[in-house]
Amino acid sequence: MKHFFKEQLFPVIMIIVGAACAAFSIECFLIPNTILDGGVTGVSMMINYLTGIRLSILVIVINIPFFFVGYKALGKRFLLRAVIAMAAFSGFLEVCKLIPTVTSSELLAVVFGGVLLGVGVGTVLRHGGCLDGTEIAAMLLSKNVSASTGQIIFMINIFIYITAGILFGWDRTMLSLLTYFITFKLIDIVQEGMIGLFKAFRDFRPDKLASFHAFAEICVTRQIITAIKTATRQKHIPLNSYVSLNKPIYEEESDRTLMDVITEGRSADPEELLIGRESYVSIESRIDEALSPLERRVLAAYLDGKSYQEIAQMLDRHVKSIDNALQRVKHKLEKLMAERGN
Repeated sequence: MKHFFKEQLFPVIMIIVGAACAAFSIECFLIPNTILDGGVTGVSMMINYLTGIRLSILVIVINIPFFFVGYKALGKRFLLRAVIAMAAFSGFLEVCKLIPTVTSSELLAVVFGGVLLGVGVGTVLRHGGCLDGTEIAAMLLSKNVSASTGQIIFMINIFIYITAGILFGWDRTMLSLLTYFITFKLIDIVQEGMIGLFKAFRDFRPDKLASFHAFAEICVTRQIITAIKTATRQKHIPLNSYVSLNKPIYEEESDRTLMDVITEGRSADPEELLIGRESYVSIESRIDEALSPLERRVLAAYLDGKSYQEIAQMLDRHVKSIDNALQRVKHKLEKLMAERGN
């Protein structure tokens, strides 16, 4: 019974709660202030504004093709939870229409609407549900194109917001983008918080002298702080931006990978390193013998990236003198390398 509640019933309950939170945000904060969400919900909101068709019907009808594709690619369990999430979302949209508008302030609508929407969507995603078909499309497209799921969703939403700007004004687009940014950030925080809450359920011991509320608060706070530190830690940059050596060079179906075109380098042999070091010292010594003090100083300054004028000013010489010195250095080094080659 405990396993059934944990694996089956609890996720469904949390999906319904998340759907209710998202529906309340849209109906009571965003729609009254003409602020759009992204994805299929944003498209549905635009059609609702223009035609008056109920939003609860539009989100289901437009999402059906995405869920059908998602069933084939992602499995029966995903489809079941996605249908539950969408049905709950659609139902709560109708219920929340009966609630009066919470605020007419666009700033408050953006902030609180974005926060509530992020909490709702994040809760649904964390428990295996889905409220928007564009997430399914992005997950499937990311397997065939060189872009991540987040990048594809961002590009889709940019197109939606540009369309909204043309239809409703660019101030609506800017408010919608700000709401989307808040929602996007809250989704990550909510999912990390849910992980912390799960750890609290798993590790809490009633025999200890602490309440579950205090223990859960510590677990959630630590999980979120750890996630933020991990995301901003510089040492993880190479891991987050690496390129796999097994990645196809030209396209996903290509047989040639980066590993095939990387030439094998020789391992460093200590004996070769020692001989190379001795050769370097020998060449350096012969160059010092071949060049005059002025030529050595001019060559050193030139190798440091200084111009003829800067070298002339530093050595208190004429520019022509510097040029002649470098020409002599060139001839002497060519002669030295020819003798070494023979």
